[in-house]
Amino acid sequence: MSGKELFYTRPAAEKGVRLKLVTPMGAPTEHWIEIRHTLSDAYRRSVVDQGRRHFLEIARIEDPLARREAEEDAKRTTVAALVLGWSFGEGQPSPAEVKEFLRDAPQIADQIAGAANDADLFFGERSPGSSTSPDMTSSSTDDQKEASAPSDSSTNRSGSNEG
Repeated sequence: MSGKELFYTRPAAEKGVRLKLVTPMGAPTEHWIEIRHTLSDAYRRSVVDQGRRHFLEIARIEDPLARREAEEDAKRTTVAALVLGWSFGEGQPSPAEVKEFLRDAPQIADQIAGAANDADLFFGERSPGSSTSPDMTSSSTDDQKEASAPSDSSTNRSGSNEG
């Protein structure tokens, strides 16, 4: 590729990658979750929808506790838009199923949010001699991508904290 195709991100952002899941204590499991990049259409629509929801509904909630709960729900809705599939059942999980899982496993929501913004994971090309990590795999080929799972202390490419 030498033309404008060099700049295309949509195909890879939509295709997604598989993240292997570990327990809260860091033990490996057979489970995985497949996610899109933050440049995917579904995620970008969710950001707009939840922004509109915040302006029209959430910001008007007077009770601080109820407002906080609504804000957390909006955040989970946006992260859930990144999920394409998982190892917890057949077929694509519903947004409600994903939100419930993320509510009860917030560390997974953090892992998804960090990985979904990782350009190298989605768009980087592996050199022939590069090593691989068992943490993440491509959903299209199941070849392992070179990456490590983001931690709570990770920062984005601009150097600011995620969250």
